[in-house]
Amino acid sequence: MANPNIKNMTTVNGQTVAIVAPTTPSGFLTNSSSSNKVYKINLLNASNIDTVNAISVSLNLVRSVVAPTGTYSIITSVDVPAKATISLLDRPLYLNEGDSVSVNAGGSNKIHIVASYEDIS
Repeated sequence: MANPNIKNMTTVNGQTVAIVAPTTPSGFLTNSSSSNKVYKINLLNASNIDTVNAISVSLNLVRSVVAPTGTYSIITSVDVPAKATISLLDRPLYLNEGDSVSVNAGGSNKIHIVASYEDIS
């Protein structure tokens, strides 16, 4: 279906996912291509657990079904200060079928990513 009509959906489940950002881009939230769902990301934070150094973080939207397909930068190499948390979204982001969000950080095991989203079906 690729882009379900959310007006006709009947179920909304709140979900949270958390990961330690890798140093190479890796998907951490994926809406499968045949899910018949839309994910609405409401919160996406990056926390730097390093006590001294700022660490960069990048966030991408990866589209594999809805045209135009490809990888699109949402945030590119933004520094997260030591012992700080920043918001990576200022508005909700919808993931259609086949979409995913990937993240990577400039330091190993230093950036924690937490996303809160609605699983709409």
